[in-house]
Amino acid sequence: MKKIIYFTLLILLVPFLIGCWDLNEIEEIGFVVALGFDPTENEEEKLRTYERERRHRISRNAEHPQLFDATFNVAIPSKIEAQEGGRTGRAYFNITTTDLTNFNTIREASARRSRRLNFEHLKVMIYNENLVRGTPMLKHLTDWYIRDHEMRRKSYVYITSANTKDILNIKLPLEEMIATSIEDITDNYQSLLEMPSPTTIGEIASHITGKESFIIPQIKLVGNDLIITGAAVFLGKENTMLGWLTEEEIKGYNWIIGDAQNVIIEVEYDEGQGEFFVYEVVEMDTTIDYRRENNRNIFDVKLRAEGSLGESWLNDVEINNEETIRELEALIEKEIVRQVNISIEKVQNDYQADIFGFHKKIRQQQYPYWKTIKENWEGEGGEFQNADVNVSAVVKIRHYMLNERLE
Repeated sequence: MKKIIYFTLLILLVPFLIGCWDLNEIEEIGFVVALGFDPTENEEEKLRTYERERRHRISRNAEHPQLFDATFNVAIPSKIEAQEGGRTGRAYFNITTTDLTNFNTIREASARRSRRLNFEHLKVMIYNENLVRGTPMLKHLTDWYIRDHEMRRKSYVYITSANTKDILNIKLPLEEMIATSIEDITDNYQSLLEMPSPTTIGEIASHITGKESFIIPQIKLVGNDLIITGAAVFLGKENTMLGWLTEEEIKGYNWIIGDAQNVIIEVEYDEGQGEFFVYEVVEMDTTIDYRRENNRNIFDVKLRAEGSLGESWLNDVEINNEETIRELEALIEKEIVRQVNISIEKVQNDYQADIFGFHKKIRQQQYPYWKTIKENWEGEGGEFQNADVNVSAVVKIRHYMLNERLE
C-alpha cells in the first residue's frame, strides 16, 4: 500500500519538477528597461577595423549609416528593492555596443557583462535624430525588437537631437530609474496641450506596414533635466524623418485628432495689453467632414469644447454677465482656430505628410477615387498638399469665476 502511495505522489510531482529545468535566476538576468540608438563616431575608421577583424569587405551605403551605437540601460533589481538608507550606488548600469545589426549589438553586450539581456520589461526606446532623418533606419532599427518574442509592444518610443547615452545616464528626482521617470512624464500628456500622446513600438510597426505618416514625441535634454514636447514627423511611404513639430504646432495637431481634453489654453484678451485669461477644457470633440467639389478635396474640421475659466489676469473686466462670457468664448474660439491652422500650414507646406489621417475619410467615402490618387496623396505637389482644410470652433464656458473685491 505504501508503495502505491509513494508512486502516486511521484507521478503528481513530476510536472512540477519538469517545469523548473530551465529556470533562470533573477541575479543572472539583465533586465533592459531603456534603450538608446546613436550614430557611431569615426564610423569610417571603425568600419575599417571591423573589416580587418572579420576579413570581410563591407559595402558603403550613402542612404544610411552602416554602424550604429546601442546603449542598454539595465536595471539592478537588488538595489531597486533595497530599503531607504541601505541603498548604495545607482539602481542601473549602462552598456554601449557598436555593430551593423541589433542581434550583434546584443550579443556583444552579453560578451562584456555577466548577465544575459532580457527585454520583457523594456519601457523606453530613444532614437537619435541623425540616425533616422532622411533615411529608412527607423524601420531597420526596430525590426528585431518587433520580432523578438520577449519584447513589449507597448514600449514608448522617442526621437531626440541629443546623445541618447547622455539621456540614459541622467538620474531625475523621485524615481530610481530614468526609464520610469520618462514613462511617468509621458503619462502626463493628457493635461498638456503641447505634448503629443505616447507612441509605442507596436503602433510604429503598424504605421510602417501600412505606409502611413506619423509622429513620434521628442525628448529634449536641457542641462541635467528632460522635457518631452514637440514631435518628429515621419513620411509613411518612405519611413523617413522629415523634421520637427514645435510645441505650438503640436497644440493644433492635438486639437485635430481630438486629444485636447483636460488641457488649458492661455488667451490674450486685448492684443498688446498683456491681459490674459486661462480656459480649462473639460470636454471636447473633433468632427472631420470630407467632400469633393470642383475637382478639389475639401476637409471641414469642426471643433467643440466645453470648460471653465481657470485663471484671470484681466483688469476692470466683469466676468459675471452673459455679454462678457460670449466675448471670451469668441476669443477662445479664435485662439483654437489659430493653433490648428498653424499646424496644418506647417504639415501641408513643409512636410506634405498626412499625419492627421485625412486620407482615411476619402478611402471610406470614395474608395474608387482613393485608389487613383493614393500613390500621389503625399509628397511635394501631392493631393494632400493641395487639399483645402477649413477649421471652425464652438466654445462654451460652463463655469466661471465671480469677481470679488479684495480688501
